[in-house]
Amino acid sequence: MNKIIIVKGLASNKIVQTISIPHSNLKNMSLMDFLRANAITIASSCNGEGTCKKCIVNNELISCQISLENFINDAEVSIVEVAYL
Repeated sequence: MNKIIIVKGLASNKIVQTISIPHSNLKNMSLMDFLRANAITIASSCNGEGTCKKCIVNNELISCQISLENFINDAEVSIVEVAYL
């Protein structure tokens, strides 16, 4: 069964995109890379090294430092909140 990520913009208070994740895409991808691959703009000046902390989602998670697999964990639907969207 596919997992779902809902991307919500906090600035707009709108759902920006709903993305279905095939099970095969869960390995070896950061949350930031997954969002960027699905046309969601995620700020980062360190290019995923974890030093600038501009890619924060859900008020505390550094999206380049968490794997997609760990983010969605066991949930069928996971929500990503991006402050500037």
